[in-house]
Amino acid sequence: MLPTLILAPRGRDAAVIEGVLRAASIPAAPCADLRAIVAGMAACSAVVVTEEALAGPDLPLLLDTVAAQPPWSDLAFLILATKQAGTRALSRTNILAKLGNPVLLERPLNAETLVSAARSALRARSRQLAVRDLTAGLEERVQERTAALTTSEAQSRAIY
Repeated sequence: MLPTLILAPRGRDAAVIEGVLRAASIPAAPCADLRAIVAGMAACSAVVVTEEALAGPDLPLLLDTVAAQPPWSDLAFLILATKQAGTRALSRTNILAKLGNPVLLERPLNAETLVSAARSALRARSRQLAVRDLTAGLEERVQERTAALTTSEAQSRAIY
């Protein structure tokens, strides 16, 4: 089972989130920063990140990496959002939209909600990986059959 990456740089949030996920038998891996998230994205089931962590000089790297995901991939970002008195700032809303598959979880958050969202993301990621594997297998078969057809055509031409 692929781990859920965690980026919650303030206080004990990362340790608490990791403990909740592990208690639910969901592998979890705390990350130090956005670069670590980017480095682990290809081999994770989801990303749990606090809204305030979506800032800084590495944010464009994260957004570019999300935009460059293969067509089969739609990695879930479980965003621990700060409770808003009004509407979220447009700049923050735009960042969330660029994450592709954000799931906003408003804080304070109970453990059951976090576990439910993480399990849902894990199931979705498993389906995505199955599609990737199926597609790769189909592409390989098409290449093999195309090569066989090319060889057969060349042999037919040689005979005539």
